[in-house]
Amino acid sequence: MKILFTVLAVAGLLGCAMPPQSASSPQDHAAAVTYKTDQYTKITTISGGDIRNGSNSIRLRAARSIARTDVEPAIGVYATMFYSGDWRFYDSAYTIDGRSWETQSLKRDVLGCSRNRCQHGELVLINFPADYLREKMGQGIDLKIRGVGGEETFFIPPEYISAFLAGVFNDPRAIR
Repeated sequence: MKILFTVLAVAGLLGCAMPPQSASSPQDHAAAVTYKTDQYTKITTISGGDIRNGSNSIRLRAARSIARTDVEPAIGVYATMFYSGDWRFYDSAYTIDGRSWETQSLKRDVLGCSRNRCQHGELVLINFPADYLREKMGQGIDLKIRGVGGEETFFIPPEYISAFLAGVFNDPRAIR
């Protein structure tokens, strides 16, 4: 019963934000890009598939105005980390080139507890300018997310970045 509760809690932490599998080839990355347009706000949200690191995952997401295609879209990395023990309070992100990035905590959940130990989930947003992603299309991005109680590292492959940016800037579904 505890295992079922933990599985349901983990799935509920992000709702529909976690697809079942990570993409691996350039074609898989391109096929994993999804589009959702809000007819009221006139904003299209473009999402890449998940990149997994154990039970943790990251995904690129962009928001693009339909009415203002001359404005660069806002692009962020959504990172989900699951762990047990004390809260980690993720609050900063760095790339291997030493740059720090604006980081925002979006959600923290206790997924379940047993015998003085709890399972936690945290969702953070790291903002990247489109120009930085373009610069990293050939080599990928090595990213570390830190908090007072721990850290996680992720690698965003170059083919993922290329497929995502093509979806943001070249696909008619992103600007309709």
